[in-house]
Parts: sequence; C-alpha cells; structure tokens
Amino acid sequence: MLKRPTNVQDMLAASEKFFSEDCWNSGLAFKPRSDDIIISTFAKSGTTWMQQIIHTLRTGGDMSFEEISLVVPWIETALDLGIDLEAEQPFPRAFKAHLPADIVPKGAKYIVLFRDPAAVTRSYYSFMEDWNFVAGTVNIDEFADAMMFDVEECFSIWHFFKTWWPRRNDPDVLMMCYEDMIGNEEAVIRRAADHVGIELTDELLAITLGKSSHAFIKAHDRQFDDHATSDALDERCGLPPERHTSKVTTNSGKVVLTDRVLEKLDERWYAEIETTLGFKDYEAFRQSIGF
Repeated sequence: MLKRPTNVQDMLAASEKFFSEDCWNSGLAFKPRSDDIIISTFAKSGTTWMQQIIHTLRTGGDMSFEEISLVVPWIETALDLGIDLEAEQPFPRAFKAHLPADIVPKGAKYIVLFRDPAAVTRSYYSFMEDWNFVAGTVNIDEFADAMMFDVEECFSIWHFFKTWWPRRNDPDVLMMCYEDMIGNEEAVIRRAADHVGIELTDELLAITLGKSSHAFIKAHDRQFDDHATSDALDERCGLPPERHTSKVTTNSGKVVLTDRVLEKLDERWYAEIETTLGFKDYEAFRQSIGF
C-alpha cells in the first residue's frame, strides 16, 4: 500500500524518483526552435500564471485543455508523461522548465521569473505538504535544508539566479520578478506578447487579463493543479494517488519561517549571490532586473 512520507528521509527518497534518468536526459537534449518559448523559473515563482498568459495569448483564450502543463509541457517530465516535445502546438510553441541557464535547452526565446527565496520557501513547503509528506510530519527547518540548501546545483535557487542574471540584456530573454508582476498585470501581458511576437489587440488584452487572473485560475482549479503530472508519477515515487493541490489556494501565508531558516537564507544569499553578483539582498537584485 502506498503511503505518504512522515519524515524527511522518506520525503527525499520519494522526491528523488520524480525525474527518471531517461526523462531528465531527454528533456535536456531537447532542441527547441528559435521561435519556441521556454518559461524558465525556480519552483513557486509564477510559472503557472505565465503558462496561462502565453497560452491565452496564442489561442485567444482556449480552455479546452485538461491541465495547463499538457498544453505548455514541462520539459523535464515530458517523456514520463508521454508528451512529445517535438509535437506541433498552437503558435508559438511554449514550454515550462525549472532549469538554470547553463543547462536549459538552447536556441529558444525565454521568459525567466524570479521570486524572493524566503517567499519561495514558504510557498514550496505549503505546496508539498500533504503531497510529498503528511502534513505536520516534516518541519520547515527540515524541509528548507532538504529542498533549498542541501541540493544539487541544477536544483539550486542560488544557481538559478547566478546563471540567468548575466543574460538579462539578451534579446531572446525577458526577465521579471514575481513581486513586480502583481498589480501590473496589463504591463506583464504587453511585455510577454511583445517578446513572443503576438499582436496584442484590445480584445486579446481583455481576454488575457480575464483568463490569467487569480480569480479565474482559482475558479478553474482542476486545470491548473498539476494533477496530470502527479497522476503519472505518484506511483513511481511511492505516493498515494488523488492528492491534487491548487496553485492559488495554498496556505503559504500561514507558513512561518524559523529564525534559523531566515538566518540560513541570509547566509546563503551572501555566500552565493552577494559575493558573486554584488547584490546585498533580494530587493537589490530585483531592482537590477527592473520592470
């Protein structure tokens, strides 16, 4: 009988089975077209929101999909989900990835989103709670150590920041910080449409504003909850089925980071970001990206 982990060791064992070696290698070997769009983010940084913006722009608001990551596929999991990355899509083809710049498939256009690592930690914990572990059995310190600090370079938020930042002025890259997107939805849509080469009429702008809104995504939760991914991978990871989580109704605001986690975030920021890129904190980094 499949059981949800109740300790950090079993949580990690389940997480390590999420990407099969063949699937991971197949994703990294993908050769995109020059007009393909890859939305590259660290986890919990606005990925689903941007997937829906791009899909709405390119289809005029089509909602006939079962789940957003079946029409804007996740590169690293595509093979295991039976998705052919070479298949035709509405133009332009679009994909999501949680990959740093040094290993993301080369040759596409990129939309790169950043978010405050403290907020990422809270949201990540909330999203994984009662999926990768039974609620209340893994504390925030254990989770942060396992998923934010003691990770391989390719899964590191710090490496993600360091490898993407030098590409901020490249014409094939559009960068935004999640915090700047909130309250600036029209500007976000205009920038995204311009970057991917879609003519933005007043009608399409209105449709995209409506169908990428927090309220709309929440109302259509089943189409944005990653259930297609979990349905395909839960058994291999040793997780029971039928745990689907909303991307917009998680309880991350209730997650309190301990002083130890906050101190470790500051320490890691200094060691990984300030000493290499020169930004004293996330706000300084955010200002460098601008909006």
